[in-house]
Amino acid sequence: MRNAAIIVAGGTGVRMGGHQPKQMVLLNGSPVLWHVLSVFQRASAIERIVCVLEQGLFERKAECGISRENFSKLDHVVVGGENRTQSVWNGLAVLEKIDVVLVHDGVRPLVTEALIKRALAAAQQHNAAVPVIECSDTLKEVSPEGYVISTLPRHHIHRVQTPQAFSFDLLKESYRRCLADNVPLTDDAAAVEYCGQRVHIFEGDTRNIKITYKQDLDLASILMVRSGDR
Repeated sequence: MRNAAIIVAGGTGVRMGGHQPKQMVLLNGSPVLWHVLSVFQRASAIERIVCVLEQGLFERKAECGISRENFSKLDHVVVGGENRTQSVWNGLAVLEKIDVVLVHDGVRPLVTEALIKRALAAAQQHNAAVPVIECSDTLKEVSPEGYVISTLPRHHIHRVQTPQAFSFDLLKESYRRCLADNVPLTDDAAAVEYCGQRVHIFEGDTRNIKITYKQDLDLASILMVRSGDR
């Protein structure tokens, strides 16, 4: 099997604040995105990496060390689109002769090689698969006016992470259809779901957090030190 990973780092990090994209904020001495790329570089089953960057970061990619000199599997670095859907499509468009593709957020630096292996295995068996975490909180459906409408049965609810894993041909065709139909997507699995395909779930990792706010950096730093591998 020929496997590739698309690392989506096209956001500007508005919710984080500061003067640079959150994927370039330092975490234990290295940019968040650097940690992500390093894990996929080490993963033996990943053959090629595509990194999708926002325009400003793309123009500075060399000075930021985002190059094949530092990451030999980095086949392409492309500019992201106006939204995540377009950004992922830009990454898919430069890949060919791939069997399975993983799509991962460039701001989830605690992804592990073990999680990558689970993602690849799930995609090979089911064609479309996403890592999930069971929801431990009580969930309420709330009206626009701020009143509780109902309590949702949480045993049916899961939190979805990345890397999400797919047959390359399936994901590319699904994105092609969604873009043609102007379908808004919240994640990659939604594209496959829109095309009537089933998406399997597999075990995620509670440490695989997404860096969104400043306090997430503190938590990621602690988890990284405790893991002892970075």
